[in-house]
Amino acid sequence: MFCRMNVGWNMIAGGNLKTVLPAMRCHPPGLVTALYLQQIDRWHAELLAIVLLMILCTSAHSQIMDIDVTVAKDGSGNFSKVQEAINHASNFSPRRYKIQIREGIYNENITVPEHKINLMLVGDGMDKTTISGNRSTAGGTPMYQTVTADATSKGIKIPFTRRESQFFRDCEIYGTVDFIFGDSSAVFQNCIIYALNPLVLQKNTITAQKREDPKENSGIIIHNCTIMASPELCQQGSKFKTFLGRPWGNFSRTIIMQSFLDNLIGPSGWLEWGGKGHSVDKVDFAEYENRGPGASTVGRVKWARVINSSGEATKFTVRNFIDGNTWIPSIGIPYFLDLM
Repeated sequence: MFCRMNVGWNMIAGGNLKTVLPAMRCHPPGLVTALYLQQIDRWHAELLAIVLLMILCTSAHSQIMDIDVTVAKDGSGNFSKVQEAINHASNFSPRRYKIQIREGIYNENITVPEHKINLMLVGDGMDKTTISGNRSTAGGTPMYQTVTADATSKGIKIPFTRRESQFFRDCEIYGTVDFIFGDSSAVFQNCIIYALNPLVLQKNTITAQKREDPKENSGIIIHNCTIMASPELCQQGSKFKTFLGRPWGNFSRTIIMQSFLDNLIGPSGWLEWGGKGHSVDKVDFAEYENRGPGASTVGRVKWARVINSSGEATKFTVRNFIDGNTWIPSIGIPYFLDLM
C-alpha cells in the first residue's frame, strides 16, 4: 500500500489546492496521491462531524473572498504552516473560516481535529499550492497514519445527509493501489485520474469502496472524468494491469459513468478483493455510457453490471446522490447537477 491522503471532510474537496505525496521508489517526485473517503470511522463505526472544505478557486477568486488568515512560506502571511492556521481557527465555529494558502510546497502532514469545523482551505491554483507528506507504510508508519491530510471525528451524529457527502471537481489524482478508498457518498466530476507504476508483482486498483451496510447511501461516483496512465506507466506497456476498482466492503458501490477510460483498463475491468470474509455477491459496481478504448464492457467480470437507462443512471448524479443542488451553489464553484 502507498501513502494515502485522508479527505474525510464532509462537504466538498475541489481541485485547485492540489495534495501530492513525494517520490517513493520507482515514482517521480510529486505524483503519488490518494483519497480516503470516510463517512463511517473504520474502527468505531461512528459518523464524522467535520465540515472541512477544500474549495476549487483561482488566485483571482481568492482575492475577492473574505479571507480570515493567510498561509505563506515566505513569511508574508499570518502563518508559514498550514497546520498553524488550522490550529488558530476557533473551535466549533458557527461560520465558515477561510484560510488562504499561497503558492508553494508545504511539506507537512496536516490534521483537522473534531472541534475545528466549517473550515475552507483556498489555494492559489492546482499547479501552485501543494501539500506534501512523506509518511509511508514502508517507513514503518501504520496505514491509517500515513495520510497527508487527516480529518477525523468520533461519536457525533450528523442529522443532515449533505454533511456526509463529498464533491470533488477538476482534481488531478495520482496513485497505484486503492488510491481512492473509504466509505462516504462521494462524487468526482471532471477529474483526471492517473495510474502510476506499481511495485513489482502489484496491480493497479483505482478505487476501493467500503460500504458494509446495504442501508447506507454511500458510494464512489466517477462522472465525466478521465482515467488514464501516467507517462511512466505508458512506457511499461502491458507489464502492469490496471483495474477500475475492487470491493473493500461486501456492499461496496462504485459507479463510473460518462467518463473516458483509456486502454490501461483491461477487459475484465474490476478485481475481487479476495481473502476470508470478502464477497462480491452483493456489491454494486456499474458503468454507464463511458467512452474510450478501455470502456468496452465485453468481457467484464460477471458480478459487475452495465447501466442501460438514463433513469437508473440519474440516481448517481450530483443532484440525486449527494443532494448537491441544496448546498453546492452556495459554495460558488463550477458544477453540473445531472447527466451530460
